[in-house]
Amino acid sequence: MRQIDVSAPQAEGENPVYNTQAVARLTGVPAPTFRAWERRYGVPRPARLPGGQRLYSERDVALIRWLHARTAEGMTISRALRLLEARHAAPPAPGPAVPQSFAQLQADLLDRLLRFDASGAEAVMSEAFALYSVEDVCLEVLQPVLVALFFFQIAIGVYFVWRYTAGPSDRFRTFQIASGVYLAFYVLGHMDSVFIFARTYLGIDTGWGFATGAPTGLVKDPWNIRLVPHYWLGAGRAVIIAHGVSKAFTD
Repeated sequence: MRQIDVSAPQAEGENPVYNTQAVARLTGVPAPTFRAWERRYGVPRPARLPGGQRLYSERDVALIRWLHARTAEGMTISRALRLLEARHAAPPAPGPAVPQSFAQLQADLLDRLLRFDASGAEAVMSEAFALYSVEDVCLEVLQPVLVALFFFQIAIGVYFVWRYTAGPSDRFRTFQIASGVYLAFYVLGHMDSVFIFARTYLGIDTGWGFATGAPTGLVKDPWNIRLVPHYWLGAGRAVIIAHGVSKAFTD
């Protein structure tokens, strides 16, 4: 397919012919990414069929390719669009875009996680990373959601302790209850250590760099490597199961 100059509109390239899947295949850009650009910046601006399906023109495809190339060079989307305007470009006029705020992304991600909607959660994260930097997403989206899930876990644990202690109990049930109480206090104490004590009293920035062991990483530093089994136990099992490995083998 011949390349279309994105620096000026061309009527011959305005005919909407490509659906979302075709555009993702032609440009190499995931559909959630350019849909996020559309919501936040108003570009591209596809046509809509009566059923709501998007159709993109050759100009839209060329614009997405151009924006993708600029992001590959390290440029943000907002800066790339300013560059396009500075070159007297005429991208589609921005419509009433409704950008996803951090609070909206948090709510969407938490809702999908609580409904065990893995594909939906992945789509929310793809959109978040398309709109914001990795550090901003980790601090403003992932961290609040993880804290909310921790509190949910604690609340559920307290509920089951209350429920199970109301009835007869054997040694195994007593061990279960004691383990649940211990884990509830352990999670709460860990959250206090990381989010309150370390930040308020020790002055440690327990953000993205702290969690990943930056700048040396988890493996190359003898102190940070202790976190590898911790993260493995916390997330590795879920990741393996999600990739189709049987629960018996994982355990």
